[in-house]
Amino acid sequence: MIKTIEKTIKFKLIPLTKNDRSQLLSLLNDYTAMIRGALEIIVRNDARSRKKAHELCYRVLRERYPHLYNKFVQEAYKRA
Repeated sequence: MIKTIEKTIKFKLIPLTKNDRSQLLSLLNDYTAMIRGALEIIVRNDARSRKKAHELCYRVLRERYPHLYNKFVQEAYKRA
């Protein structure tokens, strides 16, 4: 069974330029990949608590996605 995860991000972009659109899509793709990576790590190691998920995922995701804010990394393993 595949569960869909939804996350809402609100901000104003008037007008939405090609560069803004590109950056937004890049962020969405990176965030989706982070959640998938975290979920894979969590399932493989049978992590059943947020603390254990943090211990397993934080450093790995931080190294893979150094260009993203810390909050995105934390949200990714929490959602996974």
